[in-house]
Amino acid sequence: MTDFSTTPIYKQLENLFTRKILTREWLPGTRIPSERQLSERYQVNRLTVAKAINILAKQGLLTKKGGSGTFVNKESEDKNIRFDIDFSNNLKGKGLKHTLMNEGINIKTEVVNSSTFSNIPYIAQKLDISNNDKIFGLYRLRLIKDEPFALELSYLPKKIFTNIDTVDFRHVSLYDYMNSMGHSVISFDKQINIIKANKMKAKLFKININDNLYKIQYISKDYDNNLVEYTESYLLPTKIHLNFNITYK
Repeated sequence: MTDFSTTPIYKQLENLFTRKILTREWLPGTRIPSERQLSERYQVNRLTVAKAINILAKQGLLTKKGGSGTFVNKESEDKNIRFDIDFSNNLKGKGLKHTLMNEGINIKTEVVNSSTFSNIPYIAQKLDISNNDKIFGLYRLRLIKDEPFALELSYLPKKIFTNIDTVDFRHVSLYDYMNSMGHSVISFDKQINIIKANKMKAKLFKININDNLYKIQYISKDYDNNLVEYTESYLLPTKIHLNFNITYK
């Protein structure tokens, strides 16, 4: 097995198996290869494979059946939220709320926090502004039937959106507001990976610390090529099938 980092091998396997489930390489209801087969395939100790599988079983992604093997959990299949995100153009000018509404799914938004701040170099660099420039931070939890499935941490330059702190984002779409201010989003730089939930995110999602989450980062530009938004979107893999297309040029 390739050692991509200093991450323990069982965690590498956990991430690998999670990707196989989330990308549906391992389909719901199907039996996965045995621990012996997986240990031979990835050239690791069988106990290490078992540890990774046990973690995913606790998270509800796998079900172990004595004498039959380990299966991808199909009970969650009917409960899962499914929507497609085309990373080439589907999100242009749209947010998560509009994407789901187009699929006929109604969602509720809770504003966890909002504030204006400055002197956070990491966020300032993402927005290409100086450390002294004010930034508006908006933290929203998305729910379907009162169950959280997404957390969005959005940061916008206050010098462009001067009245943003007067808007009730429980009912107003962030992108609708941006459009009304003459800064419609026309392009995204995007990055996606899988992370472990920290204490704060685990509490909001009602999951365990170190459970897997999708993390998608967006850096958005308007028609004048201004950087108008940096967002970190965290999605719960057990409730969402996230699909995306990659175009090579």
